[in-house]
Amino acid sequence: MREFEVATALFAQGAPVVWPLLGSIPMRHHESEYFVTLWQRLERAMDAEAPGIEVGHSLRRVHAGLELYPVSLPNFTVSIGKARDALFDDARMSAMPKVDRDFPRHAFDRVLARLDDHEFRERPLHGEPHAGNYITTRDGIRWLDFENACLGPLEWDRVLKWRCP
Repeated sequence: MREFEVATALFAQGAPVVWPLLGSIPMRHHESEYFVTLWQRLERAMDAEAPGIEVGHSLRRVHAGLELYPVSLPNFTVSIGKARDALFDDARMSAMPKVDRDFPRHAFDRVLARLDDHEFRERPLHGEPHAGNYITTRDGIRWLDFENACLGPLEWDRVLKWRCP
């Protein structure tokens, strides 16, 4: 639901986003309880990959639009907490031998504890700005998947090195 609200607000402000299908609203799927939304179909430009500078400029425009976004967003540490929950869930980590689970768990907690030593200026963020969450069209880059939009330090959204297949 938040994804729909954020994308709709950003689209209304002229930010470079994929927008929900005009006239549609999120509907709750009766069996799964998940919200289902319909989105505008955009054609991917097949000629070239977007240069990093263009990706950065378009993300900056999304950030500017998010600064005007009127709805409260969760703190970025919520995502960190979800990652920690998964890491410490033996059922989810069952592919890794039990003896090998301790190292990443201890390392995660050591790094997490150091977050409290830093002060961050909180600002609205996309939350997951990787190459799988934007599409390059003939009209430029369009961002999507605002499910993890949050408040946090700008550095949280500066991880543009991720690549999705």
